[in-house]
Amino acid sequence: MRYIRFWFDIGYITGADEWCAAYKEPIAEAIIMNDGENLFYQHCEDYSYLFMADFDENNEEDNAADYEEDYDSVYNDYIDNWCSWGYEDISEEEYMQAKEDGYAY
Repeated sequence: MRYIRFWFDIGYITGADEWCAAYKEPIAEAIIMNDGENLFYQHCEDYSYLFMADFDENNEEDNAADYEEDYDSVYNDYIDNWCSWGYEDISEEEYMQAKEDGYAY
């Protein structure tokens, strides 16, 4: 088995900034990268209220017609310019602890 810890940085500490996974070997790096990217975008979506709060507060009522288009643009720009993710191999013990803590599948 190969044990991976994915980490996510969106500029805010959420308490859920990492996720662990176990893969049967051999596993292609492309699969790990795809899983990591999907988990990252889900993390961004789950916590977008943290980094989009100012935009919401300043724009939702004032420009209702353009809000959705502007929101998507600002959201994507923030993710592209301020957020990141990565992964590292971990030990089976670290994986089991993360699973026990609820941060692994």
